[in-house]
Amino acid sequence: MNFEMLGNFGDFVGGIAVVITLLYLSYQIRQNTKEVRNNSIQALLERSIHLFEDNINSSLPEILDKLDNGASISQPDKWRVEMFVRRNFQLYELVYLKHKECRISQQVMEAYERRMLATMQRDYFAQCWSQVSQFYTDDFVNYVNQLQSK
Repeated sequence: MNFEMLGNFGDFVGGIAVVITLLYLSYQIRQNTKEVRNNSIQALLERSIHLFEDNINSSLPEILDKLDNGASISQPDKWRVEMFVRRNFQLYELVYLKHKECRISQQVMEAYERRMLATMQRDYFAQCWSQVSQFYTDDFVNYVNQLQSK
C-alpha cells in the first residue's frame, strides 16, 4: 500500500464517519424535539390541574352557579369571576403560543380548543372576554374571536 491508497482509504472512512455522525445528530434532534413537546404538554396539564384545584377549593363554584341561574352577585364576586376568566384565557393563550411555536401537537391544541369553546359558551365568559381581551396579544384575540364566530 502506498500513501495515495492510504489517503483515499482515509477519505472514504472519514466520509462514512460524517454520514454516521449526521444520522446520529438527526436522531438526537428528533428525540430532543419529542422531549420538549412532552415537557410543554406536561407543564400545561399541571397548570390546568392547579387551576381546577384552586377553583374547587374556593367559593367560585357557588358564584358561577348564581351567574348561570341569572342571579346577581356582589362586586367582589364580579372581580373573582373576572380573575377566573383571565386565568383561563391566560392558560389558553399559553397553549396557543406553544402551538404556534410547534411545541405542542395539533391534537393537544384541538383538545384545548374544545375546552375554550365550552368555556366561552357561558354568558359571563363572553361578557368578561369583551372587557379583558385587551390584555392579550392581538394574534390570540383574533384567534378567540374567530372561534367565537364558528
